[in-house]
Amino acid sequence: MSRRVIAACALGLMLMGLGVGLARQRSSARAARAVAYAREALPRRLGSFAIEHQSFAGALAAWSTRSGIPVRPRWDSIRSAGTPADTPVTIHLRNPTATQALDALLACGGGGVSDLRYYVDSRGSVVVAPAAGEEPDPVVVRTYDVRRLLTDEGFDSRALELTIIQFIEPSTWTANGGSQGSLHISGGTLTVLHTREVQWQVAELLPHPPTAPSYALKLAAKVTTCQFNEQRLEDVLKQKSREVGLPIEPRWHVLEASGVFRNQPVTARLRNVRLSKMLNVMMDAASGKARLAWELDEQRPVIIVSTVADLFARQSVVRYYDVDGLLAQVPSDSRPQLADALVKLVTDSVASDAWGEGLGQIRLSHGRLWVRQTPQNQRAVSSVLDQVRKRHPGANARNSEPFDEVFPLDDGGPR
Repeated sequence: MSRRVIAACALGLMLMGLGVGLARQRSSARAARAVAYAREALPRRLGSFAIEHQSFAGALAAWSTRSGIPVRPRWDSIRSAGTPADTPVTIHLRNPTATQALDALLACGGGGVSDLRYYVDSRGSVVVAPAAGEEPDPVVVRTYDVRRLLTDEGFDSRALELTIIQFIEPSTWTANGGSQGSLHISGGTLTVLHTREVQWQVAELLPHPPTAPSYALKLAAKVTTCQFNEQRLEDVLKQKSREVGLPIEPRWHVLEASGVFRNQPVTARLRNVRLSKMLNVMMDAASGKARLAWELDEQRPVIIVSTVADLFARQSVVRYYDVDGLLAQVPSDSRPQLADALVKLVTDSVASDAWGEGLGQIRLSHGRLWVRQTPQNQRAVSSVLDQVRKRHPGANARNSEPFDEVFPLDDGGPR
């Protein structure tokens, strides 16, 4: 084969690759616009919305036409759950949002036989499926050029990684105990494995990322080895405080009153774990009659070690979370069940052993979820509720800052 023919073939392959790359970029941009449109359209009012003895499939098509959002029912799984496409539907709604109309359609179509849910997929379509068969946004890999941040902006790679997993969906990253996302930086390239939703948030954050505080970096730092064999608790805490450069202050008067003493033997063997994980293991190893825990005092900053009850009494704060928008997504007669489900979701998902007498309190009152918990657990509560709201884009709301107020459990509290 002549050199001219080889060169022509090579040029053809290069142009083909360039065309494929441009097509992918255009496709990704179209998908991003479609998702943005769906999220803007779901909270909009539809005016009068009436379906009279129409099939469930026809009702979904009518909703799609009115809202302007494509619908992709997963009919195989919907039929298997007990709802055929020809299930008759009749609803009359006065000026609902697109979200409220769709929720009413799904409740009517399910007819109490199947629990139908929806989500916006990565193409901007509303996917309808049984709750048990919902499919999450697929996980994809993206790379980002972060050389400017690492050189001009003065970030080091570890600080940038920590900033991302702290500010974007913290509970979903494997580094924080989640199951979806991971990332690493090598040679000025950030590689992120996560959903498309999170990938867009990463792309928005990177031009001007906030800076993670130094104590957060220390807590996230890896401890290469941690081996104690019947060593005194006081010595172990002092040793680790020196190694990580973060003060550790045990509240000995509280610990000793609870039966935990300075010379209590501690045995632990860990390798390549984060400091926060190592502290959790140490607390478990030293716990006796009283359960031990640690809490970061961010103002000083210092790690305080004491009993769970003592830390809670010292550092718990009250916050309320506006969930009225979530409750409005269902008919009024179903709201008590949804309220109970929200409370159970929070207490099951966030430090399940930190609720009850002398510990965390939670109550839903007048569209507000009142929570008394530690600052660390309050952040986790906020993250859980943000995840719920993302499934119902019309229910976005602002959470309160921590404040000193009587928790609304007695007759004098707000109702």
